Amino acid sequence: MLAKKNHFLVVDNDKINTIRESIVPENLINAMSETFRALCDPTRIRILQTLENGELCVCDIAALIDLPQPSVSHHLKALRQLGIIKFRKSGKMTLYSLKDIRISGLLAVARDFSRKYV
Repeated sequence: MLAKKNHFLVVDNDKINTIRESIVPENLINAMSETFRALCDPTRIRILQTLENGELCVCDIAALIDLPQPSVSHHLKALRQLGIIKFRKSGKMTLYSLKDIRISGLLAVARDFSRKYV
C-alpha cells in the first residue's frame, strides 16, 4: 500500500518501521565513523598490523614499517586518542599494544574484503 508520510512515498510501513528500529543511534554512528577514520590511513593500518603480534616499542614499530620514529609516534598518538591502542611504561621505554583484540577481527575482515580488489 502506498502512503505519503512527511513528503516521502512509503511503500511498506512495516518494513520501514522494522529497519528504523535496527538503525543505531547517531552517537554510535559518530563513534563508528571515528574508528573508520583512524583506519583510513595506510600507516596506521601498518602500525596496527605490527601490534597484532603483541606489544612493541616505537623504535621496533618504526623499524618494522620503515618510517622515521617521529612519524610513527605521531600516528601512535592519534590511535591512542581514539582508544584503539594502549601503552604502558617499562623503565624508560613505552610499549604499545592493541587496546581491544577485536580490532584484529576488523582488520581481518578488511583484508579479506580488500583482496577481491587487489
